[in-house]
Amino acid sequence: MTAPAWIEAGRGDSALVCLHGVSSSAGIWQPLLPMLAAQGHRVLAWDMPGYGASAMPIRYDFAALADALAALLDEAGLARATIVGHSLGGMVAMEFASRYPQRVAALVLACTTASSGVHQGAAREAFLARRLGRLAQGGTMAELADAILPAMLGPRPPTGLLAELRRLMAAIAPPAYRAAINALVDFDRRAALAGFDFPVLCIAGDSDRIATVPTMRHMATRIRGASLAVMREAGHLAPFEDAQVFVALLAAFLDRR
Repeated sequence: MTAPAWIEAGRGDSALVCLHGVSSSAGIWQPLLPMLAAQGHRVLAWDMPGYGASAMPIRYDFAALADALAALLDEAGLARATIVGHSLGGMVAMEFASRYPQRVAALVLACTTASSGVHQGAAREAFLARRLGRLAQGGTMAELADAILPAMLGPRPPTGLLAELRRLMAAIAPPAYRAAINALVDFDRRAALAGFDFPVLCIAGDSDRIATVPTMRHMATRIRGASLAVMREAGHLAPFEDAQVFVALLAAFLDRR
């Protein structure tokens, strides 16, 4: 399998691999890379298959995404890494951890859930209509970004963040976005959580209406030894709404390890 594209910063004996959500790409992590690298880590952020500079795979499901992440680690010369996943990236991280546990040094799950919660029925159809309906009607990714991104932010996002998120989402190829959304609705790794045998940090935003604090707290209780940190006045994009707090949480977690 061809490895996905990635960007990176820093050098060190430990490596962090950062996975973005369905509405962005590696560029969302760009401001955080030097902050994490300054702590002595090699930090990589991938373009998920089909996104950015990464080729679209023949098969698009979570098993294929986990295999692609394993190929990235191989290409980067990494036997193991701390996997940092945001939103859909957290789902990929959980899938990877369940399939390649020997390659996970630690896991950071930010603003994510172990199940989509919209597997069937009216909830599934409503989710797909909200996330894909505008494209089906001939709309653009930029128009879709305008429709869904503002509600994902907390009460005090930094100046310019919404515009950057819109730019990144507008650049996503619609076929890749559709494939990722269709994979997302079937995601369910709740049964795997009890088997995670490595340090796990869960990070929630107190204003996140997608991966809510109670949902993430429940997920953390199902993982042996996992801890939960809640970022104040932050929404679904918490790591990027307050990068300094997010990086500090990661630093404290990795120091405890």
